[in-house]
Amino acid sequence: MTVPAREPGRPTLLFSSQFLSVDEAGDLVQKLQSSPSEAATVGRGGDYAVRADIRRTRRITVGQPWASVVAGRLDEWKERLASHFGERLTVRQEPQFLGYSAGDFFHPHQDCGALATDPPFLLKRRVSVVVLLNPGDYDGGLLTLHNVPTPGSRLPLPGKAGRLIGFPSWLVHEVTPLSRGERFSIACWYESDAPLVR
Repeated sequence: MTVPAREPGRPTLLFSSQFLSVDEAGDLVQKLQSSPSEAATVGRGGDYAVRADIRRTRRITVGQPWASVVAGRLDEWKERLASHFGERLTVRQEPQFLGYSAGDFFHPHQDCGALATDPPFLLKRRVSVVVLLNPGDYDGGLLTLHNVPTPGSRLPLPGKAGRLIGFPSWLVHEVTPLSRGERFSIACWYESDAPLVR
């Protein structure tokens, strides 16, 4: 079921449990656990590097058929996301498959660029999507949206296998430190050539 969350003057969110089935999410987690990975990077102004003080997680290289399965599902969602968020979405960026272990986190941040020196792929981001793959069998590691539903508040989202969460790329969010277990997710972004409106 797709559940839109709309409030006048507030970010518009989209939740769906239909991106992957529970069985599909479980199979993908097993694949990710045995796939090669490297430390994920952060950057601004076109410079990217591992910054363990800001982001500590692993970017996982997943092979076929999962790379194509996930890419296809994300393409199918583009028009639905464009309609829901009122954006003229053009390009889907490559998804990132991410793994978090105990102690990993991602400090509060925005997904879209804010500086003129940021690369175009950051400046064009309009809609962010996170797909949670674990059924919450870990402690901490919560995707937490800031200023939702009211300014100054936080909305923590527990793990639910196959759950898609869509939100504007300018919305500040974080992944809280993981204290036990492993957390797996997919992150992806959709671009627009239209001016950014917040």
